[in-house]
Amino acid sequence: MPVADFPIRGVMFRDLTPLMADPAALGRAVVALARPFRCAGIRQARLTGGTAAAAVERLGRLGARLAGAAFLLELPVLQGRARLAGIEVHSVLQT
Repeated sequence: MPVADFPIRGVMFRDLTPLMADPAALGRAVVALARPFRCAGIRQARLTGGTAAAAVERLGRLGARLAGAAFLLELPVLQGRARLAGIEVHSVLQT
């Protein structure tokens, strides 16, 4: 459920703790994150923070071949997918 102006004015907080409190649901979400990339040899997915666009740029500079990007939660209003142009993107939840 969205909570306006938390933790500061202008921020829309979205509570994911109900998902985190249900180990089975969280496990299914992690499996769903990895599923689109199984053919690329990906066997696991990690839930990490950070800026996806910066990570993609850094991986490219290191010579990595990116199979794609998967996210537990996508916030379309932030238009983050546009910053990953040319990269296959999957999200489990959109809000």
